[in-house]
Amino acid sequence: MRLDNVKLFNSSKYHSFEIDEETGVIVNILSSDNPMPTTKNGTNLMDCYITPGFVDTHIHGAFGFDVCDMDTNSIVQMSMKLAAIGISAFCPTTMTISLDKIYTTLECVKDAKKILEDTDEPHAEILGVHLEGPFLNPSKCGVQNVSDSILPSKASEILDDIENKY
Repeated sequence: MRLDNVKLFNSSKYHSFEIDEETGVIVNILSSDNPMPTTKNGTNLMDCYITPGFVDTHIHGAFGFDVCDMDTNSIVQMSMKLAAIGISAFCPTTMTISLDKIYTTLECVKDAKKILEDTDEPHAEILGVHLEGPFLNPSKCGVQNVSDSILPSKASEILDDIENKY
């Protein structure tokens, strides 16, 4: 299978990608300053662009799901829906919530990651967790819940525990 006359997002050249139909792996790339003729087994993608997958390092939720819903399926669904819009990897991000809820959320992320590793469905890879909260200065935490915030200087023991568990 070939994809002909595709432009990369950062290039003015035309590219044809030869793809192994069994593995889906690109096995050859041709480049030209001018459009190339479409081959018998090719698809002409003139005026189409290929971009790399994007990485979202700070996402609390999407598509009606929230990382802190404490629901493994929510994180799995987020991952699958993010992949459909071009996100190839992400870091689920916590809010300032109680430590019990943080630990439950981390368990859900861990479980979601395992489910996603065992599926053939397209999904965005979970790279790790962005712990935005609760490690915020209570006097500068904006809309985050002040009662659940923990001074960053007090975070060391908690972070050690999280690192050992996850």
